[in-house]
Amino acid sequence: MPPLPVIANVYRVALNYLHGGTAQIAVNVIHVRSASTNPALVALAIHSSMLNKMFTTMSSGALCKSMDLTRLDGTSAAYHHTMTPFSGQGSSGDFEPGSTAVVGFRTALRGRSHRGRLYLPFLAEGQASNGQLTAGQALVLLLGWSNFVNALPTKTPLCFLVVASYKLATATDVVTTPVLRAYGTQRRRQERVRYP
Repeated sequence: MPPLPVIANVYRVALNYLHGGTAQIAVNVIHVRSASTNPALVALAIHSSMLNKMFTTMSSGALCKSMDLTRLDGTSAAYHHTMTPFSGQGSSGDFEPGSTAVVGFRTALRGRSHRGRLYLPFLAEGQASNGQLTAGQALVLLLGWSNFVNALPTKTPLCFLVVASYKLATATDVVTTPVLRAYGTQRRRQERVRYP
């Protein structure tokens, strides 16, 4: 794996998930811009901005339990933050392996380096039909992530969700978080099942 880039005032945030019924794990990576050099305070700001709505499509057996923050300054070590878990709001039945809800990250700039996405794991069977999310669940997910984006700048320290380009070593503020109705599949996830 290549070294992480240096991007001023940006944290790489790994969200860590666990499905209690199967002990499978998953990780999402987002990026947050903050001038604070204290990862503990940034973690608290992120945590306090999160809502269960952000995970509405996950099986109720899945939890977002912790996050690991790495300041992209070239020297800082990762900081582990254990959260009050955010649980999936989906049915207690099976989840669909390899299938995910997809949350887009759009900025005010064009091009691949200025947009991103998140593959939300452990998609509950009851949250979708015929290969796509129900309209109601897509809307709840959209509202959850939109509220997260809007809440971050109201915290202390100030934080902003960004799309980080490792190629350009830049970070651009996220302005919208569209939710795709169609399932997503991240190929690397389809090829392996991860356990702790």
